[in-house]
Amino acid sequence: IAAVGPDAWVDQQLRPGRDEAMDARLANFKAITLSVEDAFRTYPRPDKGEPVDRDLLPRQVLLEATQARLLRAASSSRQLDEVLVDFWFNHFNVSAEKGRTRWMVAAYEREAIRPHVHGRFRDLLGATAKHPGCTRDV
Repeated sequence: IAAVGPDAWVDQQLRPGRDEAMDARLANFKAITLSVEDAFRTYPRPDKGEPVDRDLLPRQVLLEATQARLLRAASSSRQLDEVLVDFWFNHFNVSAEKGRTRWMVAAYEREAIRPHVHGRFRDLLGATAKHPGCTRDV
């Protein structure tokens, strides 16, 4: 803020554009780019009654989602976006420990939260309510 001045900083935060440096740092985080379907295919869910092999659970998705979140919070040039993503993700919270949501948490943040942080609340609400990561686990 001191380098560019408060007005320019606020303007930059409200119209941030791409954070290419952060995109480059996250390029190796493949699990957070998986669609819900690809996450289930890559990390298959054990059949009911089968013993759960912890190595088959989508730990990589959760690990990368957590690491990416921390990396963005600490190093992104889009700090306002990261604060808003954190606020809305916590507000429309889904548990990464809840059944099938483990496979969906990265897609939920990427598809339902991030695209709507500067948009209309109604669109954010609709996106979170309709995302499979927000549905009840059966």
